[in-house]
Amino acid sequence: MSNSKIADPKLADAVLTDQIGEGFEAKMGELFPPPEPVEKPEKPEKTEKTDKDKAKGEDSQNMMDMLGDTVNKLPTLSSSFGHAKGTLFLVDAKSKEVVWSTYDVPKDATSRQLDRTANDIVSRLKRELKKK
Repeated sequence: MSNSKIADPKLADAVLTDQIGEGFEAKMGELFPPPEPVEKPEKPEKTEKTDKDKAKGEDSQNMMDMLGDTVNKLPTLSSSFGHAKGTLFLVDAKSKEVVWSTYDVPKDATSRQLDRTANDIVSRLKRELKKK
């Protein structure tokens, strides 16, 4: 991992987050979509369809068009799993695995205390990176 700062999340090697779970996985899927599967050319069918078969196929397609993308999709639920105040996760962008985590709750919500806690977390991460 380099020390350069990345503004575009699609170019990042890792993501620092305060939660993991379904919501996080959905967002990672948006930012880092899986590669498109390679389509194999279909072999043309040798049998000819009758007008009745063609109409049946069109009816099925019309029904699928009406239903749209809602078929077989679950709504993204918000989960509190892996979401606790003071918990941070470093997630590898490619493998989507948690590679490092820490827990450090600020004593209060003042900017000075939040800055101190953030500096402690950065120092801890730097020490861990030096070990490897």
